[in-house]
Amino acid sequence: MSDSDTSDLPRILLVCRSGSTAKSFSRLLQDQFQIEHVNGAQQGWEQLQQGQPFTLLVCELAQAMDEVSLLERTRKAQSELLVHLPVLLLVGEADEDAIRDQAFEAGATDFIHMPFSSLELKARVQLHARMFGLFQNQAALQITEDNTQTDLLNTLMQEKYFQGRLEQELSFSLRHNAYLSLCMLKVDGADEIEDQYGKKILRALLRAVSGVISRKIRREDSYAFLGDSTFAVLFPVTNGLGAQVATKRLIEKIESTQLRRGEELLTVTLSAGLVSRMPDENDELQHLMDIVEQRLDKATRQGGAQIVSSKSEQEQQTLSLEQALNMIRFGHQDKLPKQIPQLVDNLMPLLTFIKQHNSLEFDRILDELDDGD
Repeated sequence: MSDSDTSDLPRILLVCRSGSTAKSFSRLLQDQFQIEHVNGAQQGWEQLQQGQPFTLLVCELAQAMDEVSLLERTRKAQSELLVHLPVLLLVGEADEDAIRDQAFEAGATDFIHMPFSSLELKARVQLHARMFGLFQNQAALQITEDNTQTDLLNTLMQEKYFQGRLEQELSFSLRHNAYLSLCMLKVDGADEIEDQYGKKILRALLRAVSGVISRKIRREDSYAFLGDSTFAVLFPVTNGLGAQVATKRLIEKIESTQLRRGEELLTVTLSAGLVSRMPDENDELQHLMDIVEQRLDKATRQGGAQIVSSKSEQEQQTLSLEQALNMIRFGHQDKLPKQIPQLVDNLMPLLTFIKQHNSLEFDRILDELDDGD
Protein backbone atom coordinates (compact mmCIF):
# COMPACT_ATOMS: atom_id res chain seq x y z
CA MET A 1 0.00 0.00 0.00
CA SER A 2 1.44 3.39 -1.03
CA ASP A 3 1.81 6.42 1.26
CA SER A 4 -1.05 8.14 -0.56
CA ASP A 5 -3.30 5.16 0.13
CA THR A 6 -2.56 5.28 3.89
CA SER A 7 -2.69 9.03 4.45
CA ASP A 8 -6.37 8.98 5.44
CA LEU A 9 -6.07 6.02 7.81
CA PRO A 10 -6.23 6.54 11.62
CA ARG A 11 -2.79 6.92 13.21
CA ILE A 12 -1.33 4.73 15.97
CA LEU A 13 1.77 5.74 17.90
CA LEU A 14 3.85 2.72 18.95
CA VAL A 15 6.50 3.30 21.62
CA CYS A 16 8.75 0.26 22.01
CA ARG A 17 12.40 -0.71 21.76
CA SER A 18 11.79 -3.99 19.95
CA GLY A 19 12.14 -3.85 16.19
CA SER A 20 10.44 -7.23 15.79
CA THR A 21 7.41 -5.98 17.74
CA ALA A 22 7.21 -2.90 15.51
CA LYS A 23 7.36 -5.09 12.39
CA SER A 24 4.60 -7.32 13.75
CA PHE A 25 2.36 -4.31 14.43
CA SER A 26 2.94 -2.95 10.95
CA ARG A 27 2.27 -6.30 9.30
CA LEU A 28 -0.95 -6.91 11.23
CA LEU A 29 -2.46 -3.42 11.19
CA GLN A 30 -1.06 -1.55 8.18
CA ASP A 31 -4.22 -2.10 6.10
CA GLN A 32 -6.36 -0.28 8.67
CA PHE A 33 -4.00 2.13 10.46
CA GLN A 34 -0.90 4.24 9.97
CA ILE A 35 1.72 2.94 12.40
CA GLU A 36 4.31 5.45 13.61
CA HIS A 37 7.05 3.80 15.66
CA VAL A 38 9.49 5.50 18.05
CA ASN A 39 12.01 3.85 20.36
CA GLY A 40 11.70 6.00 23.49
CA ALA A 41 9.16 7.70 25.74
CA GLN A 42 10.55 11.21 25.15
CA GLN A 43 10.28 10.74 21.39
CA GLY A 44 6.75 9.50 21.94
CA TRP A 45 5.79 12.60 23.93
CA GLU A 46 7.19 14.85 21.21
CA GLN A 47 5.24 12.96 18.54
CA LEU A 48 1.98 13.24 20.47
CA GLN A 49 2.22 17.03 20.45
CA GLN A 50 2.81 17.40 16.74
CA GLY A 51 0.60 17.36 13.66
CA GLN A 52 -2.47 15.24 13.08
CA PRO A 53 -3.86 13.63 16.26
CA PHE A 54 -3.39 9.94 16.99
CA THR A 55 -6.21 7.44 17.51
CA LEU A 56 -4.31 5.17 19.92
CA LEU A 57 -1.06 5.11 21.92
CA VAL A 58 0.56 1.68 22.29
CA CYS A 59 3.50 1.63 24.68
CA GLU A 60 5.68 -0.80 26.61
CA LEU A 61 4.70 -0.70 30.29
CA ALA A 62 8.22 0.17 31.46
CA GLN A 63 8.49 3.09 29.04
CA ALA A 64 5.06 4.44 29.96
CA MET A 65 6.09 4.58 33.62
CA ASP A 66 9.77 5.59 33.33
CA GLU A 67 11.32 8.93 34.31
CA VAL A 68 9.65 10.62 31.32
CA SER A 69 6.25 9.58 32.73
CA LEU A 70 4.67 9.38 29.28
CA LEU A 71 1.36 8.03 30.62
CA GLU A 72 1.08 10.68 33.34
CA ARG A 73 2.01 13.47 30.91
CA THR A 74 -0.65 12.31 28.50
CA ARG A 75 -3.36 12.26 31.16
CA LYS A 76 -2.40 15.74 32.42
CA ALA A 77 -2.00 17.34 29.00
CA GLN A 78 -3.78 20.56 28.09
CA SER A 79 -5.27 18.94 25.00
CA GLU A 80 -8.55 17.11 25.68
CA LEU A 81 -7.72 14.72 22.85
CA LEU A 82 -4.53 13.64 24.64
CA VAL A 83 -6.25 13.39 28.01
CA HIS A 84 -8.79 10.95 26.56
CA LEU A 85 -6.46 9.18 24.10
CA PRO A 86 -6.69 5.38 24.62
CA VAL A 87 -3.41 3.95 25.95
CA LEU A 88 -2.76 0.23 25.39
CA LEU A 89 0.23 -1.03 27.42
CA LEU A 90 2.37 -4.00 26.38
CA VAL A 91 3.07 -6.15 29.46
CA GLY A 92 5.94 -8.63 29.63
CA GLU A 93 6.60 -11.53 31.98
CA ALA A 94 9.12 -9.46 33.98
CA ASP A 95 6.71 -6.60 34.68
CA GLU A 96 5.65 -6.59 38.34
CA ASP A 97 2.05 -6.37 39.56
CA ALA A 98 2.81 -3.15 41.46
CA ILE A 99 3.85 -1.37 38.25
CA ARG A 100 0.72 -2.60 36.49
CA ASP A 101 -1.41 -1.24 39.33
CA GLN A 102 0.36 2.12 39.17
CA ALA A 103 -0.19 2.27 35.41
CA PHE A 104 -3.91 1.59 35.80
CA GLU A 105 -4.18 4.26 38.48
CA ALA A 106 -2.30 6.69 36.22
CA GLY A 107 -4.87 6.23 33.48
CA ALA A 108 -3.93 3.20 31.32
CA THR A 109 -6.86 2.11 29.20
CA ASP A 110 -5.95 -1.52 28.62
CA PHE A 111 -3.18 -4.13 28.81
CA ILE A 112 -2.05 -6.87 26.46
CA HIS A 113 0.40 -9.70 27.20
CA MET A 114 3.61 -10.08 25.24
CA PRO A 115 3.92 -12.02 23.06
CA PHE A 116 0.44 -11.19 21.80
CA SER A 117 -2.09 -13.05 19.71
CA SER A 118 -2.70 -11.36 16.35
CA LEU A 119 -6.47 -11.84 16.64
CA GLU A 120 -6.58 -10.38 20.14
CA LEU A 121 -4.37 -7.44 19.15
CA LYS A 122 -6.53 -6.57 16.14
CA ALA A 123 -9.76 -6.77 18.12
CA ARG A 124 -8.37 -4.68 21.00
CA VAL A 125 -6.97 -1.97 18.71
CA GLN A 126 -10.17 -1.78 16.64
CA LEU A 127 -12.30 -1.45 19.77
CA HIS A 128 -10.28 1.40 21.28
CA ALA A 129 -10.07 3.21 17.94
CA ARG A 130 -13.84 2.95 17.62
CA MET A 131 -14.43 4.25 21.15
CA PHE A 132 -12.06 7.18 20.62
CA GLY A 133 -13.96 8.02 17.46
CA LEU A 134 -17.08 8.35 19.59
CA PHE A 135 -15.27 10.74 21.89
CA GLN A 136 -14.19 12.88 18.96
CA ASN A 137 -17.78 13.04 17.80
CA GLN A 138 -19.32 15.15 20.57
CA ALA A 139 -22.89 14.30 19.63
CA ALA A 140 -22.19 10.58 19.87
CA LEU A 141 -20.37 11.12 23.16
CA GLN A 142 -23.35 12.96 24.60
CA ILE A 143 -25.65 10.06 23.69
CA THR A 144 -23.24 7.65 25.37
CA GLU A 145 -23.18 9.74 28.54
CA ASP A 146 -26.97 10.05 28.61
CA ASN A 147 -27.25 6.27 28.40
CA THR A 148 -24.86 5.61 31.27
CA GLN A 149 -25.35 8.46 33.73
CA THR A 150 -28.38 7.00 35.48
CA ASP A 151 -29.23 6.43 39.11
CA LEU A 152 -28.50 2.74 39.47
CA LEU A 153 -30.30 2.30 42.76
CA ASN A 154 -33.62 3.62 41.43
CA THR A 155 -33.66 2.15 37.91
CA LEU A 156 -35.35 -1.21 37.43
CA MET A 157 -34.20 -1.35 33.79
CA GLN A 158 -30.51 -1.50 34.67
CA GLU A 159 -30.26 -5.29 34.66
CA LYS A 160 -32.02 -5.50 31.30
CA TYR A 161 -29.75 -2.79 29.86
CA PHE A 162 -26.65 -4.58 31.19
CA GLN A 163 -27.71 -7.92 29.72
CA GLY A 164 -28.23 -6.22 26.36
CA ARG A 165 -24.69 -4.81 26.49
CA LEU A 166 -23.34 -8.22 27.49
CA GLU A 167 -25.08 -9.86 24.53
CA GLN A 168 -23.59 -7.28 22.16
CA GLU A 169 -20.05 -7.70 23.47
CA LEU A 170 -20.38 -11.49 23.58
CA SER A 171 -21.29 -11.44 19.90
CA PHE A 172 -18.39 -9.06 19.12
CA SER A 173 -15.88 -11.22 21.00
CA LEU A 174 -17.11 -14.35 19.23
CA ARG A 175 -16.77 -12.75 15.78
CA HIS A 176 -13.28 -11.38 16.46
CA ASN A 177 -11.88 -14.15 18.72
CA ALA A 178 -11.35 -11.60 21.47
CA TYR A 179 -11.42 -11.89 25.25
CA LEU A 180 -14.39 -10.71 27.30
CA SER A 181 -14.36 -10.14 31.07
CA LEU A 182 -17.29 -9.94 33.46
CA CYS A 183 -17.15 -9.05 37.16
CA MET A 184 -19.64 -9.04 40.02
CA LEU A 185 -18.99 -7.04 43.20
CA LYS A 186 -20.89 -7.45 46.45
CA VAL A 187 -20.72 -5.35 49.60
CA ASP A 188 -19.67 -7.62 52.46
CA GLY A 189 -21.98 -7.72 55.46
CA ALA A 190 -24.69 -5.58 53.84
CA ASP A 191 -27.43 -7.18 55.98
CA GLU A 192 -25.51 -6.40 59.18
CA ILE A 193 -24.99 -2.80 58.04
CA GLU A 194 -28.72 -2.41 57.43
CA ASP A 195 -29.59 -3.99 60.79
CA GLN A 196 -27.19 -1.72 62.68
CA TYR A 197 -27.60 1.58 60.81
CA GLY A 198 -30.83 1.24 58.84
CA LYS A 199 -31.81 1.04 55.20
CA LYS A 200 -31.12 4.73 54.54
CA ILE A 201 -27.46 4.42 55.50
CA LEU A 202 -27.05 1.24 53.44
CA ARG A 203 -28.48 2.97 50.36
CA ALA A 204 -26.15 5.92 50.89
CA LEU A 205 -23.24 3.51 51.06
CA LEU A 206 -24.39 1.76 47.86
CA ARG A 207 -24.67 5.11 46.12
CA ALA A 208 -21.07 5.86 47.11
CA VAL A 209 -20.00 2.52 45.63
CA SER A 210 -21.95 3.29 42.45
CA GLY A 211 -20.26 6.68 42.17
CA VAL A 212 -16.76 5.20 42.47
CA ILE A 213 -17.50 2.59 39.79
CA SER A 214 -18.89 5.19 37.37
CA ARG A 215 -15.77 7.36 37.78
CA LYS A 216 -13.18 4.60 37.63
CA ILE A 217 -14.29 2.41 34.74
CA ARG A 218 -13.35 3.16 31.14
CA ARG A 219 -15.79 4.74 28.70
CA GLU A 220 -16.23 1.44 26.84
CA ASP A 221 -17.03 -0.50 30.04
CA SER A 222 -20.56 -0.94 31.38
CA TYR A 223 -21.93 -1.45 34.88
CA ALA A 224 -25.23 -2.02 36.61
CA PHE A 225 -26.75 -2.40 40.06
CA LEU A 226 -28.39 -5.84 40.29
CA GLY A 227 -29.96 -5.52 43.72
CA ASP A 228 -28.97 -7.36 46.90
CA SER A 229 -25.96 -5.00 47.31
CA THR A 230 -24.44 -6.42 44.11
CA PHE A 231 -22.96 -4.65 41.09
CA ALA A 232 -21.90 -6.07 37.72
CA VAL A 233 -19.11 -4.62 35.55
CA LEU A 234 -18.46 -5.59 31.93
CA PHE A 235 -14.95 -5.18 30.48
CA PRO A 236 -15.18 -5.59 26.66
CA VAL A 237 -12.18 -6.99 24.75
CA THR A 238 -10.26 -7.34 28.03
CA ASN A 239 -8.20 -10.35 29.05
CA GLY A 240 -7.71 -11.75 32.54
CA LEU A 241 -4.76 -9.49 33.37
CA GLY A 242 -6.55 -6.26 32.47
CA ALA A 243 -9.76 -7.32 34.24
CA GLN A 244 -7.89 -8.43 37.37
CA VAL A 245 -6.04 -5.10 37.59
CA ALA A 246 -9.22 -3.09 36.95
CA THR A 247 -11.24 -5.05 39.52
CA LYS A 248 -8.51 -4.78 42.14
CA ARG A 249 -8.29 -1.00 41.67
CA LEU A 250 -12.06 -0.64 41.92
CA ILE A 251 -12.17 -2.59 45.17
CA GLU A 252 -9.24 -0.68 46.69
CA LYS A 253 -10.78 2.67 45.79
CA ILE A 254 -14.19 1.72 47.16
CA GLU A 255 -12.71 0.35 50.38
CA SER A 256 -10.76 3.59 50.89
CA THR A 257 -13.95 5.65 50.53
CA GLN A 258 -15.35 6.47 53.98
CA LEU A 259 -18.93 7.35 54.78
CA ARG A 260 -19.38 9.63 57.78
CA ARG A 261 -22.33 9.08 60.12
CA GLY A 262 -22.09 11.72 62.79
CA GLU A 263 -18.69 11.20 64.40
CA GLU A 264 -18.46 7.64 63.10
CA LEU A 265 -16.68 6.65 59.88
CA LEU A 266 -18.03 3.63 58.00
CA THR A 267 -15.83 1.61 55.67
CA VAL A 268 -16.79 -1.35 53.50
CA THR A 269 -15.08 -4.33 51.96
CA LEU A 270 -16.19 -6.07 48.81
CA SER A 271 -16.10 -9.58 47.43
CA ALA A 272 -15.71 -10.13 43.70
CA GLY A 273 -16.27 -12.90 41.19
CA LEU A 274 -14.51 -12.53 37.86
CA VAL A 275 -14.59 -14.47 34.60
CA SER A 276 -12.30 -13.75 31.62
CA ARG A 277 -12.52 -15.88 28.54
CA MET A 278 -12.46 -16.01 24.76
CA PRO A 279 -16.08 -17.06 24.04
CA ASP A 280 -17.01 -19.91 21.72
CA GLU A 281 -20.29 -20.74 19.99
CA ASN A 282 -21.53 -22.66 23.04
CA ASP A 283 -21.22 -19.68 25.39
CA GLU A 284 -24.46 -17.95 26.28
CA LEU A 285 -25.22 -14.92 28.41
CA GLN A 286 -26.76 -16.92 31.22
CA HIS A 287 -23.83 -19.33 31.27
CA LEU A 288 -21.36 -16.50 31.88
CA MET A 289 -23.63 -14.96 34.50
CA ASP A 290 -23.88 -18.33 36.29
CA ILE A 291 -20.07 -18.70 36.34
CA VAL A 292 -19.43 -15.25 37.75
CA GLU A 293 -22.21 -15.64 40.34
CA GLN A 294 -20.68 -18.93 41.51
CA ARG A 295 -17.29 -17.26 41.91
CA LEU A 296 -18.81 -14.35 43.78
CA ASP A 297 -20.57 -16.78 46.10
CA LYS A 298 -17.27 -18.62 46.66
CA ALA A 299 -15.54 -15.32 47.50
CA THR A 300 -18.16 -14.43 50.11
CA ARG A 301 -18.17 -17.95 51.61
CA GLN A 302 -14.39 -17.80 52.01
CA GLY A 303 -14.74 -14.78 54.27
CA GLY A 304 -15.19 -11.93 51.81
CA ALA A 305 -12.81 -9.13 50.87
CA GLN A 306 -11.24 -11.14 48.04
CA ILE A 307 -11.43 -11.82 44.31
CA VAL A 308 -12.20 -15.29 42.97
CA SER A 309 -11.25 -15.48 39.29
CA SER A 310 -10.19 -18.03 36.71
CA LYS A 311 -6.46 -17.63 37.25
CA SER A 312 -5.93 -21.28 38.11
CA GLU A 313 -8.41 -22.60 35.57
CA GLN A 314 -7.94 -23.62 31.97
CA GLU A 315 -9.50 -20.53 30.41
CA GLN A 316 -6.68 -18.41 31.87
CA GLN A 317 -3.94 -20.92 31.15
CA THR A 318 -4.60 -22.09 27.58
CA LEU A 319 -2.46 -20.71 24.79
CA SER A 320 -3.04 -20.63 21.06
CA LEU A 321 -0.44 -22.21 18.78
CA GLU A 322 0.48 -18.72 17.60
CA GLN A 323 1.11 -17.52 21.16
CA ALA A 324 3.21 -20.60 21.90
CA LEU A 325 5.34 -20.02 18.78
CA ASN A 326 5.84 -16.38 19.74
CA MET A 327 6.90 -17.39 23.26
CA ILE A 328 9.51 -19.76 21.79
CA ARG A 329 10.64 -17.12 19.29
CA PHE A 330 11.14 -14.50 22.02
CA GLY A 331 12.69 -16.89 24.54
CA HIS A 332 9.74 -17.02 26.97
CA GLN A 333 9.06 -20.76 26.86
CA ASP A 334 9.45 -21.45 30.60
CA LYS A 335 5.68 -21.85 31.07
CA LEU A 336 5.10 -23.96 27.97
CA PRO A 337 5.71 -27.47 29.40
CA LYS A 338 2.39 -27.38 31.28
CA GLN A 339 0.67 -26.42 28.03
CA ILE A 340 1.97 -29.37 26.00
CA PRO A 341 -1.17 -31.59 26.27
CA GLN A 342 -3.45 -28.76 25.14
CA LEU A 343 -1.03 -27.66 22.38
CA VAL A 344 -0.84 -31.23 21.07
CA ASP A 345 -4.64 -31.41 20.96
CA ASN A 346 -4.67 -28.21 18.89
CA LEU A 347 -1.89 -29.45 16.61
CA MET A 348 -3.32 -32.93 15.89
CA PRO A 349 -5.90 -31.83 13.27
CA LEU A 350 -3.11 -30.15 11.27
CA LEU A 351 -0.81 -33.17 11.48
CA THR A 352 -3.66 -35.48 10.48
CA PHE A 353 -4.43 -33.25 7.50
CA ILE A 354 -0.75 -33.29 6.40
CA LYS A 355 -0.58 -37.08 6.73
CA GLN A 356 -3.73 -37.56 4.63
CA HIS A 357 -2.76 -35.13 1.85
CA ASN A 358 1.05 -35.27 1.72
CA SER A 359 2.51 -38.43 3.22
CA LEU A 360 6.03 -37.57 2.05
CA GLU A 361 5.96 -34.27 3.94
CA PHE A 362 4.58 -36.04 7.00
CA ASP A 363 7.42 -38.61 6.86
CA ARG A 364 9.92 -35.72 6.58
CA ILE A 365 8.48 -34.23 9.78
CA LEU A 366 8.90 -37.55 11.59
CA ASP A 367 12.47 -37.91 10.30
CA GLU A 368 13.39 -34.42 11.56
CA LEU A 369 11.92 -35.22 14.96
CA ASP A 370 13.96 -38.44 15.10
CA ASP A 371 17.11 -36.52 14.14
CA GLY A 372 16.42 -34.10 16.97
CA ASP A 373 16.86 -36.92 19.47
